[in-house]
Amino acid sequence: MSQTFFLENIRGKDEVLRMKLLRKSLGIAAMVFALLTLQNCFILDFFASVSQSVSKSSDSVQSLSKSVSSISASIFSSSSSDDKSEKKAFRRDVETLTAIHLNNGLVPNEFEADLASLARKNGINDWRSSEVTYLAIGRGMRKAGVETDRFNSFADEFAVTRPEVAKALRKGYTSI
Repeated sequence: MSQTFFLENIRGKDEVLRMKLLRKSLGIAAMVFALLTLQNCFILDFFASVSQSVSKSSDSVQSLSKSVSSISASIFSSSSSDDKSEKKAFRRDVETLTAIHLNNGLVPNEFEADLASLARKNGINDWRSSEVTYLAIGRGMRKAGVETDRFNSFADEFAVTRPEVAKALRKGYTSI
């Protein structure tokens, strides 16, 4: 009898241990679930916050873009007639300058300095990138009496590295 009692007692202890282990496991599972739930709330709040920030940043960039577009549109629309007259005056000045320099013995540094000065005077910011500059130089070369063969040799030097310059020079030269 004592052996049976002892075995029943051991089985009872095993069940008690299993029950304790089950309770601990359930407790741990409940804590993990609670933490995950809280963490998900924090994660959801974090994502909501990030989403709002991104949305606000996007709105700011969009507003900035609209402002820049508006400003540039107003600059171009208000100054387009002024630009045309400035470019026309610049073109005439460069034609004359080119002809004078060619007829009096061209000194490249002086010619370039005079071009820069004319550009400033006429409100042209980047005369080196302006097609008008090269059209006018071509016209000035024609006015100075540069022969077609010499002109073509000159324009051909630009054809490979800066074809747009060669095209503008030719267009200017042939326009007179």
